[in-house]
Amino acid sequence: MTMVPHPVLQLDGFRINVGHPDRLAQVTDYKRAVKRDAKGVTTETLSWNVSRLRDAYAVCVYRSTTQTLIRSLAGYQECKQVSSTFGDGMLQLDSASCK
Repeated sequence: MTMVPHPVLQLDGFRINVGHPDRLAQVTDYKRAVKRDAKGVTTETLSWNVSRLRDAYAVCVYRSTTQTLIRSLAGYQECKQVSSTFGDGMLQLDSASCK
């Protein structure tokens, strides 16, 4: 018998939305911080204060799949997304988290 490993999903998109999951509206009220290091790598951090949002959801989109994760943010305080430049200068999503 040949074992086929589960594919590793790579996070490709992250956003904060409000409203019912069937008809979400994207939240564009976030803080943005940009830093550039000595090697020229740019890091962009977006942060949302989700504690003040009513009926907020985190939406995670994964590369090379139709899978999307939508999770309620009830009880969470803040969400952050960190992206950095990669080779060609385009921003690539490094991480997203909520606490």
